[in-house]
Amino acid sequence: MMRHLRSVSHVLCACLMLAGLASAALAQDAPAKSSPEAEAMYADAANFQNNNSFELAAEEWAKFLTKYPKDPLAAKAQHYLGVCQLQLKQYDKAAAAFALVVKNHPKFEMVEDAYLNLGWSQYSLGQHDAAAATFVDMLKAFPKGKFTDQALYFQGESYYQLGKKAEAVAAYSELVKSFDKSNLRADALYALGVTQEELTNWADAGKTYDLFLKEFTDSDLATEVRMRKAETVLQTGDAAAAEKVFAEVAAVKDFASADHALFRQAYAATRQNKDAEAGALYAKLVEQFPQSAYLKEAILASGRCFYRAQQPDKAAPWFEKVVAGDAANAPEAAHWLCRIYLSQKDPAKAADLAAKMIPSAKDNKYLVNLKLDQADALYEQPEKKTESLPLYIAISTDHPESELAPTALYNAAFTALALKQYDEALKHAAAFLTKHPQHELVVDVKYVAAESNLQLGKLAEAEQGYREVTSAGASHNDLNMWRVRLGLSLYLQKKYQEVVDTLTPQLEALKDANQLAEAQFLIGASQFALDKYDAAVAALDASLKTNPQSTQAEEALLILSRSQRKLNKLEEAKATLANLLKQFPEGRLQDQAHYYLGDVLAAAGDAKGAAAEYDLVATKSAESKFVPYALYGKGLALQTGKEHAAAVEAFTALITQAPEHELVKKGDAYFARALSRRQAGDFAGAAADSNAYLATSPSGDMAANILLERGLAEVGEKKFDAAIGTFSSILKD
Repeated sequence: MMRHLRSVSHVLCACLMLAGLASAALAQDAPAKSSPEAEAMYADAANFQNNNSFELAAEEWAKFLTKYPKDPLAAKAQHYLGVCQLQLKQYDKAAAAFALVVKNHPKFEMVEDAYLNLGWSQYSLGQHDAAAATFVDMLKAFPKGKFTDQALYFQGESYYQLGKKAEAVAAYSELVKSFDKSNLRADALYALGVTQEELTNWADAGKTYDLFLKEFTDSDLATEVRMRKAETVLQTGDAAAAEKVFAEVAAVKDFASADHALFRQAYAATRQNKDAEAGALYAKLVEQFPQSAYLKEAILASGRCFYRAQQPDKAAPWFEKVVAGDAANAPEAAHWLCRIYLSQKDPAKAADLAAKMIPSAKDNKYLVNLKLDQADALYEQPEKKTESLPLYIAISTDHPESELAPTALYNAAFTALALKQYDEALKHAAAFLTKHPQHELVVDVKYVAAESNLQLGKLAEAEQGYREVTSAGASHNDLNMWRVRLGLSLYLQKKYQEVVDTLTPQLEALKDANQLAEAQFLIGASQFALDKYDAAVAALDASLKTNPQSTQAEEALLILSRSQRKLNKLEEAKATLANLLKQFPEGRLQDQAHYYLGDVLAAAGDAKGAAAEYDLVATKSAESKFVPYALYGKGLALQTGKEHAAAVEAFTALITQAPEHELVKKGDAYFARALSRRQAGDFAGAAADSNAYLATSPSGDMAANILLERGLAEVGEKKFDAAIGTFSSILKD
């Protein structure tokens, strides 16, 4: 706040005192050598002055000096001419008069007075350099004079006006030190404290104010000094004590600077992180002092404080006031409003406000913030997310020196990832790492690159990326998620033992249910692939218990059932698959679930049930890669159930629908159909299928088995010679 300048009244008191001395001086000091005419003119001038007719007196003194320049009374006349001109506020003329006294009459009895009034005249003219020099000369000439305290005070004032605050402090300090009874002591203490404040010598200023308050409790400046003392307390670290005093001062009735005290009280509250209280205090200032110079700043500060206090509903109206009525601060307020709207899940409102404010904020430091707000708001609107990407890129390109440029480029990479534009995400990530290699977001950007590589199937690159981020981001909030993604990249590369070795030690650290369930799933699936079925069952069970609704739950149930099947725990496997089918009736693994349930039922001897499950795969999931296996399994189940005609239909469907499938090309389907055809009485068909299988060049027992089938089919056709030949070849081989 501005300091009060109270020196004028003291100087004028001194001048008025001097103005009344003219006639007395004439009576006592008129020299004998002055002529009667000179004495008479001197007396006339003195009478005018004593009667406060300063203009007439000045004219007479000037005439006297013109007519009697060498008269013994000339020095006094020159001095009193200056006094009258000073009373008339003709400071330039007064300064000239007093300068002549000092120059021409150094032995004059009132030369100290002339120095003081010369300095004051120069000060009044704004000639602070000249005034300071005059007071320096005066103090040299009269180090212990009757006006030394005034000289020190006005010397300090002159230095202060020149911005030479250290020199001002020295002058004020000397007065305080040497003149404990001076009429200017209170003003000097006040000026000294203020100047020390402005030099940020807070401790010294505090001591000065303490002395003022001790000696001048009843001063009309006491309340202000208490407030200034509170500022020194605040600046030296005791915000709580300062806040208390500011509050007391702000409550003083009719205190002219009560708004300033309240403003600083609010600030002291913010220094203690009491943001909600500070916001209320700033709001109080706005309400109680609508004409305050701090009004606009208080409105903005109130919004800021409520925002920091996480009270957006209270912050928003204050920011809205700024946007509506404070053009200079509107961009900042609009920025915080955008963040509030985003937190309130109203991105459309945020986007509209940012777009509206950006054109008028082109020279404002919050321009880039608003551009980023606009992009963020579009990102949060699914239908407009694609519009955010070029805005993020433009911020990075158009404002490369902004501290927000790295954030914008990171957001561009992340947005491209979210939009599944993985190559684009990699491009922006690479640009970020080139431009901002030391930025705090480097690890996050490397995550974007790693995840993009994972989604593109660049598994080795993804693995390397996730190894980097898990190593570099030891304290990152997403560290555990990255560890799980590293496990996934290993799993997809079929590095099953590495999956187990990497994720098992991390299980205890995974507190998020989704992450823990996924890690347990990856371990379980890897153990299954490693033929460690007991370990697989344990991990997959743990995954499902951790989060039965995880994104891996359906697949976990499937692999769990297969592990149980491998352990010949058929009832458990059947129950697990039944649970899968019930829990995920529209799941993506329905075809596999029915297929493996058919396998379990077949192993349990339920041929009919198995055939039904296989049939569901073939009929409901026609595009599934499991259809050929399901048709084959259905045929075998029907074959086991001695439904040979139906079995033939299943094998025929397989051969017809998937002629290039390995079950057909390697002959398994022909072998199985040959058996069913023979059992169904289609001996010719059985012989033909046997020959089809033999065309695949089987060896060993398989060759013998199919020859036996063909021989039996030939017997059924009553082609005994052919049958004898077939059986003979078996014996021969």
